[in-house]
Amino acid sequence: MHLRNKLLLFDEQAHSINQIFNLVAKSSIIKFNLSGIPQEVGALRKLIYRVETAPGVFKSVPLDVTGVTFSASTSSLTAFLSFDPTVMTNTVAGGKVIIRLKGDKLYQWSQSVALGKDYVAGNRYTGAVSSGWADITTPLYYVAEYNVTQDGDGFVTDLTSCSGSGYFTWSEAFDLFNNTTTIGGVNYHWPSDSEWFGIVPKYVKTGYYVHFKTEYSYDNVYESVKVRSEFFNVYGNFRTTPNNISYALRYRNTVWYSAWRYEYIADGNNTHMKIISRKVATSVTVGAIAQESFWTSGTEKDIVRYFPAGGYGSSSYQGERGYFWSSTAHSSNNSYAWYMLFNTDRAYSNNTPKIFKNTVRLFYD
Repeated sequence: MHLRNKLLLFDEQAHSINQIFNLVAKSSIIKFNLSGIPQEVGALRKLIYRVETAPGVFKSVPLDVTGVTFSASTSSLTAFLSFDPTVMTNTVAGGKVIIRLKGDKLYQWSQSVALGKDYVAGNRYTGAVSSGWADITTPLYYVAEYNVTQDGDGFVTDLTSCSGSGYFTWSEAFDLFNNTTTIGGVNYHWPSDSEWFGIVPKYVKTGYYVHFKTEYSYDNVYESVKVRSEFFNVYGNFRTTPNNISYALRYRNTVWYSAWRYEYIADGNNTHMKIISRKVATSVTVGAIAQESFWTSGTEKDIVRYFPAGGYGSSSYQGERGYFWSSTAHSSNNSYAWYMLFNTDRAYSNNTPKIFKNTVRLFYD
């Protein structure tokens, strides 16, 4: 469909019924000429244009994309994006302009704009990028942004609401999600226990590694995890605080080496766990990432996911705890299966009876 069918046009002046009126464009349009795109992006799902409208404040406009796959022979893209300049008003002087390409991996280009820019309705802009694409993918990227609905073929539309998600016994979830699930033209799958371990650590006899109420230090924690189709035996360091926040430096000696921040946010029907993950250099230490100052800069590279405290069975512990099924049955007890849980004290992956009705979060294929 041509972009002209997506433009926002208005006439805000009063006229007689027989008087001619003129429509004025309310949209701004930006044309992207992008090249040098790494083939690792693969099948492109979304282009996101993000600008810093005030220091530390970012506004974004997404463009859903289908039918574009980058390869050794395809490394360029021309795209047009229409947006409302009353929402994404400007780029502040010295602020960042960011273009994200979301596909098999997440790549990003960013640059500071010394003089800034104001966006004006009806104006057209051009952005050209030929190099400087950076891989900012962490395992958290492959977690879908929203829970699934009760019918299993769609997503809820609120990131943090504790109500509205679907609730399933493990067997019901198996029937719905055991095979590839396609929603909005994108393929997802129901994550295994090892995939959840890669997001929220497995509970072991030595304890819980993500705490929200107690201060602990855990070093050289061994984890057996899975990212997409690949298994890893990795080590990580964890630091917990009594202030509803835990920090971790995970996936040591792998391409997934990354900093993690887990936060429990109590907010009534929007109570949730917020996880932020950021790819870091091998020289970064756990002492550095266990300071809030680390997370207040460089935020343009963050990957963020929200997990509502939906409880189970739509009423038990709603607004306090979150329960998310994995696709893996317990190896020695067929009536149990693995899941991810968080509550006011901690977050971990463990097993529970299959008859409980928990929520489901899918992962990107």
